[in-house]
Amino acid sequence: MHSAKIAGKGLVLSAIAFSIAFLAENAGQLSEHLPESVHNWVTSLAVNYQRWSSGPRNLESRYAAIVALEQRSFPGMINESCGQRKIVTRLLPRLADAQASVIVIDLAFARDNCRPDSNQSITIQLQSSLNSVSDRIPVVIGQSSVDFSQVSEPERRALEAAGMLKDTLRLRPLFDSIPGSNTRIGLIRANKDVRRVPLEWPTFEPQSDGNVRYAGLRPSLSLQAARVVRNSFPGGLESIERFVTSGIHPYTTLMKPESFIRARASDLLCGTDVVQNACMPDTLRATREQLRGKVALVGWVDDSNDTHETPAGTMPGIFLQANYIESLLDGRLLHAVPLSWQFGLTLVWFVLIELPFHYWRENWKNALLTALLVWAMVSIVAYYVLVVNMGWYLALLPPSLIAILARGCYQWSEGKKRTTGRRTSQGKPGTCASVTPQPVASISRGS
Repeated sequence: MHSAKIAGKGLVLSAIAFSIAFLAENAGQLSEHLPESVHNWVTSLAVNYQRWSSGPRNLESRYAAIVALEQRSFPGMINESCGQRKIVTRLLPRLADAQASVIVIDLAFARDNCRPDSNQSITIQLQSSLNSVSDRIPVVIGQSSVDFSQVSEPERRALEAAGMLKDTLRLRPLFDSIPGSNTRIGLIRANKDVRRVPLEWPTFEPQSDGNVRYAGLRPSLSLQAARVVRNSFPGGLESIERFVTSGIHPYTTLMKPESFIRARASDLLCGTDVVQNACMPDTLRATREQLRGKVALVGWVDDSNDTHETPAGTMPGIFLQANYIESLLDGRLLHAVPLSWQFGLTLVWFVLIELPFHYWRENWKNALLTALLVWAMVSIVAYYVLVVNMGWYLALLPPSLIAILARGCYQWSEGKKRTTGRRTSQGKPGTCASVTPQPVASISRGS
């Protein structure tokens, strides 16, 4: 009876441990319909859990290089759209001279950001630079968008009346003409769960009459860049397009900002009208060598409004884009397992771990060793078959190891209590056990 009670408590302990792991892993998805403040808080917890549970992986950057815009080099320009257009106009030919394979601009040239009536020449110069450079090197420029959480309530109701759905985006129009046959457009947008690589979103675009119309599926900035690079490889797009066709944004493992090549845009722009410093030949030569053959991502690295909490720590948005490009080009993509499958796998895994502790109720050593053996065998199958070869995303193994150790500790402590209890009831060796006097039963005589 006592051993059954212990087993029942252990079962509850394991169930709680696995439930916490399941809820932590799927917190973002399960909290989607909660208030936004609560959802953001829960998602933050899930990101921290992923940072702990993902485990170390040896990753390196092979394709992307950051061309960093820094506020100290371009003071006041981070909020000046027309000034940013001037910087990019001067930077594009310098990147082409450095022989970058693709130029990706992590900036949005929205139509209403730099008014044509006051700065028309700046926009015309940018268009001319895009036209000439894209004839030499493919260029991907960013486009911004807004979702329902970013618009006012009256506009939200108007968008719903026009047919826009809550899981779609409203595009912010680019300047009127995007020249150049090798110029592509990608949405500067990340998922709320930054571990998932953005691929495509259904979009609506505003009309002159104030309504919106469906504009189809639009690719992300990182997807467009990856497509441009892979397009020159025989069959190079097949693996990427399989994920795109599925309509599900895959998971990836993120690298820290320190993992990427980082060149300063100001070093490339020395001697121009946006950077007055004289060129240092050695510095300029080294910067160009860093960018040769790379996907050059241009963007701000110190924008406080564009930072994200990730499993690899806090990072600017441009490093997220670099991570996504690396993931798409290097095949570091994992299928998002449906919630029902995750629940089923969690349940099966829970049963496998609990069986040894149920079978060896009185022997915690055998139970713990068997559970660890099962864990090691399943780890090999899960990581090298399901994750590596089949590309499934699973994060049950790290927390389950903690659950096994906690379960073994509990069973050991209960066994120690039983042993101590037996010794106490039997008395110490060489002494007599205490005896409680028993009352004498009264005898009643019949009359």
